[in-house]
Amino acid sequence: MDHLNVFNNFESHKINHEDVLTRAYLIVLKLIPNVFNNFIKIIRANYKNDLKQDILEFAIKDVQVFTQVDNNNNLFELNKGKTIISILLTDEYLENFEHDVQGSDRHARYDGVIVTDKNILIIENKPYHGDVWKEQLNPNFKNIENNNILGKPCVLSWREIIDDLSNNIDNYSLNALEKEIVNEFLEYVNENYIWLNPYNKFYKCKNDQYLLNRHCFELLKQAYPKCEARHHNGWKDCVIFNSNYFKEIALDSEVKDNNDWTINLWVYIGNIMSRARLVYQDLKYEELKKLLEIDKGFLCKSDFHLAKQNDNVFWFNINTTPLGFVHYWTKHSINQLHKKDFISFFDNGVKENIIIEKDREDYINKIVSKKYQKLNVCPGFLLKYVWTSEKSKELESNGCFIDDIKSKIESIINIFR
Repeated sequence: MDHLNVFNNFESHKINHEDVLTRAYLIVLKLIPNVFNNFIKIIRANYKNDLKQDILEFAIKDVQVFTQVDNNNNLFELNKGKTIISILLTDEYLENFEHDVQGSDRHARYDGVIVTDKNILIIENKPYHGDVWKEQLNPNFKNIENNNILGKPCVLSWREIIDDLSNNIDNYSLNALEKEIVNEFLEYVNENYIWLNPYNKFYKCKNDQYLLNRHCFELLKQAYPKCEARHHNGWKDCVIFNSNYFKEIALDSEVKDNNDWTINLWVYIGNIMSRARLVYQDLKYEELKKLLEIDKGFLCKSDFHLAKQNDNVFWFNINTTPLGFVHYWTKHSINQLHKKDFISFFDNGVKENIIIEKDREDYINKIVSKKYQKLNVCPGFLLKYVWTSEKSKELESNGCFIDDIKSKIESIINIFR
């Protein structure tokens, strides 16, 4: 019995095996003509103008769909003379993927095979793009020389496919049974392959932090396309803004226990000594105070630490409000700290209500007792902006979220002279 019979599943595979994912999707293609037609449209769009108009023309009633097909299967002999199209399904959009598809002599077992009037579509499924082996896109079966092999493979992202399935539901192009089938497939993906879900809209991220964070990073890159985008090890995905007052901007999510979430904008200001000097030289304190009073989405937190060159070696807990901390440093100079002054610096900080006494033992163990001869004093602070999930989705649906990111950064820039 064919494995695309709904009742004939893979007994030897766990539910999160990639063959089970392939089988599930092929069943959806086989049972729902609208989904199959859209799949062909996605293939056409992938090839742009590189595909002859009649290559993928077919009568839907004559389409055959198979899974786990050995290259020695008689199916290929029965369909000699047809054009072979090699299709890769994976997680990422591999825009610069290059491979010349050609006949191979390796033994193969194809994840999926679709036969139409004029084509044989060979499907290779790799849910993680790091597992892609280009040789697997080269077909091999008996008398393959009688077939026309399309030299360029079709590389599709699962996210595009899943996005299309979601749109089919939203656009009411499916009947009740078809909707249920698609919904159950999407539920299966969400439970077993969460990273394959599209993340181009907040509402599509399914309250999942991984997808929300990926979407945040894409939004940040769109907001600042000329800035370098990278992952800061030990912190977050960010863009390099390189202002006089802060270097990086990050945007991420926080998912709460009730599955609600927030989107958070992070800007650490004056977090190295040279930058901190400029910050407190140019800061308009009253403007910062006004910003925090007027826009309740903004939060301020101290980032008071000592650094040795590029390594932060000690963080202080402060004994005042974040605004009180910032105000203190507008009135005091920022100088490199020498070993002979380690203790007096701490004592004075306690006296001025900037440092808390209970940090003393930790400070002595990690700083005073070590071999540091001098350290940089970095009285930085964090400005963080928080959007609720509802506000995030509202702004995005109105096409305004990216503009709002830039507006918040502009508000931060405006607190300086």
